[in-house]
Amino acid sequence: MIARLERLPSYASSLHSQRRSRTTRSSRSLFAERLEAELRKEAPPVRGLDWQQVIWPLHKRGDFERVAWLAAEIATALPEKGSLNLKYLLPDLYRAARPLDARFNPIPEETPGPFPQALAFFLSRDEPVPAKKPILTWLEANAASVSAKAFAKHLDDAAKPVRDLALRGLIAAGDLAIEVTLPLLEGSTKQQQAAAEVLRAVPRKESVAPLEAAIAKEKNAKRREALESALLSCRLAAGSLDVETLDGILAGRAPASVTMPSDTPELRWVGGKPLSEGAVRWLIAALQTEDGSGPPNAELAGVRLQLEDEPAHALCRAILASNQESPTNRWVRYQRAVLGDDAAMDELGKVLGSDVYRFSADFAAHGVEVLRRHPTPAAIRWLEHWSQHSKGKLEREAEQAMRSLAAQQSRDDLVDRAMPRGDDDASRQSVTARLENAMCTARRWTPESFRELVLAHPVAAKVASNVLFACFVDDEVHPFRVVDGAPVGRDGSAFELRGGVGIPHPVELAPEVIDAWIDELAEPPFEQLDRPATANASEVLDRALPAAPIVAGELLDALEKHGFVAEAPEDAGLVYGARKRFGAAWTIRITHSAYSAGSRRPVEGSTLVVEGVSIEGVGQAPAALWSEALQAARRLLPTLA
Repeated sequence: MIARLERLPSYASSLHSQRRSRTTRSSRSLFAERLEAELRKEAPPVRGLDWQQVIWPLHKRGDFERVAWLAAEIATALPEKGSLNLKYLLPDLYRAARPLDARFNPIPEETPGPFPQALAFFLSRDEPVPAKKPILTWLEANAASVSAKAFAKHLDDAAKPVRDLALRGLIAAGDLAIEVTLPLLEGSTKQQQAAAEVLRAVPRKESVAPLEAAIAKEKNAKRREALESALLSCRLAAGSLDVETLDGILAGRAPASVTMPSDTPELRWVGGKPLSEGAVRWLIAALQTEDGSGPPNAELAGVRLQLEDEPAHALCRAILASNQESPTNRWVRYQRAVLGDDAAMDELGKVLGSDVYRFSADFAAHGVEVLRRHPTPAAIRWLEHWSQHSKGKLEREAEQAMRSLAAQQSRDDLVDRAMPRGDDDASRQSVTARLENAMCTARRWTPESFRELVLAHPVAAKVASNVLFACFVDDEVHPFRVVDGAPVGRDGSAFELRGGVGIPHPVELAPEVIDAWIDELAEPPFEQLDRPATANASEVLDRALPAAPIVAGELLDALEKHGFVAEAPEDAGLVYGARKRFGAAWTIRITHSAYSAGSRRPVEGSTLVVEGVSIEGVGQAPAALWSEALQAARRLLPTLA
C-alpha cells in the first residue's frame, strides 16, 4: 500500500491546486469512482463527501487497511480551522479503521495499526498538510513508535508550536528516534538544536561518537553547550564515566553563583566521595531549570543515579523547607521527581485536590506529572486515587498518567505492587479495598501473579486468610482458601493453582457451595458469601428504571457518600450523571434528570429522576459487577424494588 501511495498525489495536494467544487452525484458513486481511480494509480480528490459515508461501508466489510489509508488522507487534507475539528475527528477516524466491540470501543491491538502508520506516512511527504498540530499531538499520544520520520520532518518547521510538538513526539519515540535523529546533527541550525535535545532525552551509547564529532565542529557557544549536555547524558547512560571525571565535568560547567537552600546537606557520590562545591552548584542550577515545560532532563537523571540516596533525599527536604511550591516556582515541585523519596511523593499526592482550589488545576496537573516521573508506590496509589475520586483536569491528567505507567503491564498489577506493606490499619484497609474490588470486577490473576501479589505480600496474605478464593477453569469453579500463606482445599490439603485465580462473588457460586464454605471463614474482611447478589441484575435494572423521583439534595448526597463523582457539566452548566470507577477497566454510570452544577438545583421542580444505570468498559461487564450496580441503585433509591 505504501509503495503504491508514494506514486500518487495526495488529497491534500489536490486541495491546494484545485478549488473545492460542489456535486449532485451520490456519495456512493463518488466513492466508487475513487476506488477505480486508485486501481488506475490516479487519485482525484474526494469532494463534497461526508467522510462517514465514505468510511463506514468499508468498515462494515472489514476492509480496515483501506479504511485506514483513506481516513488518513482525509485527515491530512482538512484545514486546521473549520467545521470538522481534527482534535475530535481523529479518534473517530481511528475507531473507524479498527475492529470494534459491541460498545463501539476499539478492540485492543499489540501494534498501533495501519491508521497511525498512514498518518505518519502522509505527514512525512514533501506535500502540504494544513493541520499539522492536531495530527502531531495525536501521533505523540497514540503512535509515537511508528512516527519518528514524521516528527523529524517537522523539526525545522517555520512555526515554533509545530517544532515543539515534533520534538516531543520524537522524544516519545524513544530508541526508534535515534536512527532518524543522528543525521540531523549535520542539518540546519534548528535541526541541530532539536537533535541535541532528543539525544539528551534518549541517551544511548551509539550517540557518543557522533556528538563528539559535532562538538568538535561547533562554534556557537549555546549550541555547543546543548551538545555537551547531550554527550554527558549519553556517556552516563553508557557507564563510561567514573565519579572523579564526572565531578570535574560538572564543576567545569557550573554557574559562577546559584541560590543555595539553607541547611544544604553534604552530598556524596555512590562510594562515599563528597561532591565538589562546583558540582553541587551545577546540580542546584540544573534542578532550578526543571519546571515541566519540557521533557525530563536525562542528564540530570543520570547524575542523580550516581548520588547516594539519603543525602539526596535530605537535599529535597532542604529545598522544600527553603522555598514555596507555587505556580511561579514550579521547579521546587519538580525537584521531588529527581531527589524525593516515597514520603515526598506521598506528601505531594495528598495536596493535589486542594491545589486545584488554592492555586489552579494546571498547577495540580504539574503535581500529577511529578508523580508520573517518579512512580514510587505512594505516587502510584495517589495517581490511581485521583483518577477515580476527582473530576475535571485533575482526573484526566491522573488517568492519562496511570495509562502511561501501565503501558507495559496490567494496571491492576501495577496498583497491587504499590500497595502498602506496613502492619497498620491504613495498610490493611487499603489492601482490603483492593481485594473487594477484585471480587466485584471478577478480576483473574494468573497463578504466578497471585503468588506474587497476594501470597507473597505481607498484608494481603493476612487479609486473604478469611477470604474465599477460587480457580476458574473453563466453566468450573474450584474454591480454596489461604492458610499460613499457602492455598488449601476445604479438607486442609494442599491446593494446586491453575487457570484464572480470583475471589468469587456470590453471584458466581452455587448455593450449596456457599453453604459449605460460609462457616469456614471466621471473620471475613468484607461481605463476600453473605453479600446480596442478583444473577439477572441488568434485567432488573432495565425493568425498574426510570425510578420514582427523589429529592435532589438527598440523591446527590447519597451519590457522594457511596463514592460516585458527578460528571462534568454540559451545555448551560447542567449535570446529567455520576460515575464510580471499579478497578482499571470498569465504571458504573448513573444518569439522572438535569441539575445546575453551580446551585445543585434541578431544572424542573425540586426532585431528580434516576433514568438509567450502565457499565462502561471494554467487552461485556461481568455478572458480579451488574449485581453491584443493582445494589448501588438500591442504596441510592429506597423505592427501587
